[in-house]
Amino acid sequence: MKRIISLALTLLLLLALSVCAFAESKNISCVYDEAGLLSESEENRLEEKISSISEEYKIQITVITREELNYSSIESLANNFFDNRELGYGDTDDGVLLIMTMDTRDYYILCSGKGAEAISPNDRENIADEIVPDLSDGEYYNAFSAFADECEYYFEGELNGYPFDFKTNIITALIIGIIIGVVVALILKSQLKSRRKQNYAQEYIIDGSFRLTLARDYFLYRHVSRTAKPDSSSSGGSSRHGGGGKF
Repeated sequence: MKRIISLALTLLLLLALSVCAFAESKNISCVYDEAGLLSESEENRLEEKISSISEEYKIQITVITREELNYSSIESLANNFFDNRELGYGDTDDGVLLIMTMDTRDYYILCSGKGAEAISPNDRENIADEIVPDLSDGEYYNAFSAFADECEYYFEGELNGYPFDFKTNIITALIIGIIIGVVVALILKSQLKSRRKQNYAQEYIIDGSFRLTLARDYFLYRHVSRTAKPDSSSSGGSSRHGGGGKF
């Protein structure tokens, strides 16, 4: 009897662990090629690659292709797909989604939870710049594979730091540029020996060489600066941002 109870408890424990593991990643599929753009072998390779990256960083990457939009916008389609399929890891729905529609030639990248923390809006635009040329050329597998690589790059950078420190290197480049500019300016200044420094601007004018015959005032342009009002309607929960365009 004790053995039976012990066996039952062991089975319940294993079942509970398997349920927890499944709940952490709420959907095991990473590729939804509803438009049929990939061959079977390409889809299998892509699924294996994306699943491996998603599991390593616990941020689910998802790629969806659709034949038709059938929604008011590609943004609403992306959000509804993400929510209805319960994509993402953990309570904050950590994930990055790429969706595209063939009839409207739209694409949209949605970042949620830790995916939104690892990939900023600027990073998201950089990812789009990498994949849109292949999407336009019909090289869909290459585009989706590059999307996975870009996500992995930003996940790794968020976790362990980027191999290229952009801020440090841009400051160094500016300092070097300023030094070179100053040296060139000093060299050019040393070559200006035909004139001596004067105290007033009129002393540089040759007598009779300048005559003002007409003076008018013109209104050239107006500069208007606007500041966006913060959105006070946003609620709590996981962070999320997205953006897209045409391919």
